[in-house]
Amino acid sequence: ETGLERLSLKRQLEVALDIVFNVSWLSIESRGCVFLNDEASGALKLTAHRGLAPELQIRCASIQIGECLCGTAAENKSTLFSAHLDDEHVIRYPGIQPHGHYCAPILSQQKLLGVLNLYVADGHRSRSEEEAFLATYCGALAGLIDLRQTQRKLREEQIFSSTILRTAPVLVMVLSPQGEIVLFNKACQDLTGFDEETVKGKKSWEWFVPKKDRQSVEEAFHKLSQGRFPNTYEHVWLDHAGRKRLISWRNAISHSSDGVIHHIIATGIDITEKRESEEHLRHMASHDALTGLPNRISFMDHMQVSIAQAKRNDSMLAVLFLDLDRFKTVNDTMGHEVGDHLLMEVAQRIRGVLRASDMVARLGGDEFTVLLDGLTGPDRVESIGRKLISEICTPFDIQGNRCQIGTSIGAALSPMHGEEPELLLKKADDAMYKVKHSGRNDFLFYSDSVE
Repeated sequence: ETGLERLSLKRQLEVALDIVFNVSWLSIESRGCVFLNDEASGALKLTAHRGLAPELQIRCASIQIGECLCGTAAENKSTLFSAHLDDEHVIRYPGIQPHGHYCAPILSQQKLLGVLNLYVADGHRSRSEEEAFLATYCGALAGLIDLRQTQRKLREEQIFSSTILRTAPVLVMVLSPQGEIVLFNKACQDLTGFDEETVKGKKSWEWFVPKKDRQSVEEAFHKLSQGRFPNTYEHVWLDHAGRKRLISWRNAISHSSDGVIHHIIATGIDITEKRESEEHLRHMASHDALTGLPNRISFMDHMQVSIAQAKRNDSMLAVLFLDLDRFKTVNDTMGHEVGDHLLMEVAQRIRGVLRASDMVARLGGDEFTVLLDGLTGPDRVESIGRKLISEICTPFDIQGNRCQIGTSIGAALSPMHGEEPELLLKKADDAMYKVKHSGRNDFLFYSDSVE
């Protein structure tokens, strides 16, 4: 989202650090930094940081490939995790506090662009989902850094030189004022599968743009040819096999000394993978990694919107709080792998009871929540609650193990029990605990007597 904004690369990397620190399920501290690989010196240069001690900023301003943890991650081009200040952590200073690290290389097609260094608490255990998240995150950073470095090179060099235009690592098209292709560089040829001679004299929107988008792209070009700038825009290109690629374009106009337009120069970047990485990052930040269900943050945001809609429609909504009975026994006796698969099966059964418009989330552990909206009364709520109990009580077959569990469910209604998400969730939780204390595997609405 910041890739095309007029921010310095240092500032964009600082924003990127702030974003990753706010991923709630990541067990990292709000300290870290990004090194960029300086090809001229062959060293890693500290470019952006958050929370680093002043002495560390000085000592780590420039480190060699292979030096300390970050240099080792750069040398090996693989993520390095350390739970403690071990012997590999050679850069130290008086008063340094115990901690651990994730050091992940930022790579673009195995080319080293830099290293991401994040702090974890001393003794933290590495988790595979954290490493997978950081690999995706570093992919997004690589796209950002690649984009900025490409833009810088295009500014610094003479982009009208035929050699540079034809060998640039970005898509470059030079068009006539009428829209015919004059130059179609190697990146364009590699992406589309068409050679330059085939497309010369043709209009790009007639060859590479899906039919439904052609009119809007043609209109954008005519604005350009009249000197009215849609300077940046995105649209889909099709290659020779019909595969879609999302391209981000920047445009410039070449004028003669008397103001006559000679050419329109369009430079583009294939942001397909970058956009997919961003979507994946957003999904992981708002969903439970194990079950794929929305997490607490997403559930609370959705509930806020649903409450406002219920007010406008003069309808009711219900929040159900589910806590699994005897799940800990399964987890302890049969192992965490069976427990994880059981949670995934439970999520599927809950989803199968609900309407497509209803929402189910996993808050963590063996706790789930359900949001039912568009209600006219409480009858359907209890009916669904009883059906959920019946579904979850039905034995599960997990990897050849017969797992028998149950669930205790509490429910709160809006507006009857409140119109604030946190309050409704707490009251549903209170009702669930009442069920737990009364024998489990039952359903109960919140009432003042619950307290």
